[in-house]
Amino acid sequence: MSAGRLALVLPGNTFHSNILPNRWAEMFRTKVGLEAIGASEVPVSVSYQGIDYEVLPWLQETFDRFPSIEVLNAPHGHGLIPLMPKKLQAWEASRRIGTSDCTFFPEFYAPQPQMIPTKYFLVLENASYLYSACAMEDLATDINIQSITETPLAFNCEGKIGIVMDGLKFKNLLDAFFRFQRDPVTVDESSSGKNPLENLLDQVEKIGASGQTVVCPIDIEAPFVGSALGATVWELFFQGVKRRGLEKIFVKLSDTFEEMEEKAVPAPVPERILTKWTSFRVQVNYLIGLAKFQPVDNTLFSIAYCSDILSAFERKIGDGKKPIVLKGRNLANESVNLPISFSQDVIDVQLAAVSALLGKERFSRRLAKLSQTAFVSKMKEFALANRL
Repeated sequence: MSAGRLALVLPGNTFHSNILPNRWAEMFRTKVGLEAIGASEVPVSVSYQGIDYEVLPWLQETFDRFPSIEVLNAPHGHGLIPLMPKKLQAWEASRRIGTSDCTFFPEFYAPQPQMIPTKYFLVLENASYLYSACAMEDLATDINIQSITETPLAFNCEGKIGIVMDGLKFKNLLDAFFRFQRDPVTVDESSSGKNPLENLLDQVEKIGASGQTVVCPIDIEAPFVGSALGATVWELFFQGVKRRGLEKIFVKLSDTFEEMEEKAVPAPVPERILTKWTSFRVQVNYLIGLAKFQPVDNTLFSIAYCSDILSAFERKIGDGKKPIVLKGRNLANESVNLPISFSQDVIDVQLAAVSALLGKERFSRRLAKLSQTAFVSKMKEFALANRL
């Protein structure tokens, strides 16, 4: 049996709506942990959108310094492309970031295959058939979802290869990662008395022994939401990988392309059910309002169309995803509170972009009236530099 491979995909997002004001400055200061990830020389694949490179100019120079970090292609903004006006869809999808032949689309919501600018794109876990069938009325009755027992490694959508991130394959790894970042010190008595980091590394080792190719996504900002450690999470994780000689299990996503294409099964046009983004009238009204505009300044549209405001609305007004507080521990073994909430700053910044599109007030001027948190200040600096 061939050795198993882990393609770790780390999507990044400057507008991440779960990052609270007191963590933004830390995230910017530590460059989200990219320095520690790159210094480890362990191969990973990272994605950022074009707007992130504009707001954080150090991104490109950081990637240039670390060849072990593969930079995936991505659109300009973090919006749900198929919900945009056609002209803006085409502009967003045609952007090229990095040199990879694989595109990360926000929330893995891919546009029509002819609009995908690369041969490969990412598809999320065992909901893959829902992308390709359930949302299409003419096909939904022809496929019995219950009869699908195994998620394929990849889909072939009109010559475009959708690489599947199968949650059943990476669930144990992901659970162990979140357990480690939340509490890095408490020994788990059910696992031979090992600490959370060793348990996480055990899951990596199991993938190496599985003979399978596993593509696993983890938000690169996750340690700034569900951990007191921030970038130190990445530093400790990759130090552990090197210490136990597990780096050989890691591959860049491009290293899987040949296998993905060989094993891809035919699939119709990818679609996705959007209940997370359209469950509440305020989300729908926001999208409808934006769709009435014709793009004048694509940068402002990219900011206004970020899906992050929609997820912040869901957390702010939704019954099922109200803000919660998790209990965690820091490296000194002290108890800490980890609030999982929404960023009002993200909502305010995106509404400021809408105000500018309406011609009511310049983007920079509106931002200057907000509380000058690290995120708002960074966006104001960007707005002034670009005369928005």
